[in-house]
Amino acid sequence: HEGRGYCGPYPPAGSTHAYVIYVVALKSADTKIGGMVNVAGKDTEALFTALDTTTSGETGNVIAYGELGGAYCSDW
Repeated sequence: HEGRGYCGPYPPAGSTHAYVIYVVALKSADTKIGGMVNVAGKDTEALFTALDTTTSGETGNVIAYGELGGAYCSDW
């Protein structure tokens, strides 16, 4: 990993990791979510609250969302 671009799932050898990907449709891209993208199920509610509120304080910014879950095993 050189820190450039997307390299995909990369769990340690011999282990399986669960992944959840959210796709969110927003009315306005004017949101503040700094540092919250990698919540990994820890605080999904806070992420969606942040996305639903624009930086000017208006709520109702999330139009719709979808979720895709899967597992990745480095030995497959």
